[in-house]
Amino acid sequence: MLGLIFGLIRLYFGLGILFGLVLFTATIYRGYVADPPVADVTDVIVDALVQGLFRIFLWLPTLWNDVLNGGRPFLDWLLGV
Repeated sequence: MLGLIFGLIRLYFGLGILFGLVLFTATIYRGYVADPPVADVTDVIVDALVQGLFRIFLWLPTLWNDVLNGGRPFLDWLLGV
C-alpha cells in the first residue's frame, strides 16, 4: 500500500516537472524569440522560473479548473498562452 502511495506521488511530481519544464521553455521562447525582447533578461527568466515552479506543484488543480471545467484547450494551458 505504501508503495502505491509513493508511486502516485512520483507520478504526480514527474508529470509536474514535465509540465513545468514545458511552461518554462515556452515562456522563455515567447519572451525572446516570438516577441521582440522588451524586458530585461533576468525579468523574463525569473518570471518563467516562477511560473514553471508553480506548475510543478499545482498542475492538477489548474488543469482541472482551466481545461476540464473552463473549456480552455489543453495546448494553450500547457504552453501558458
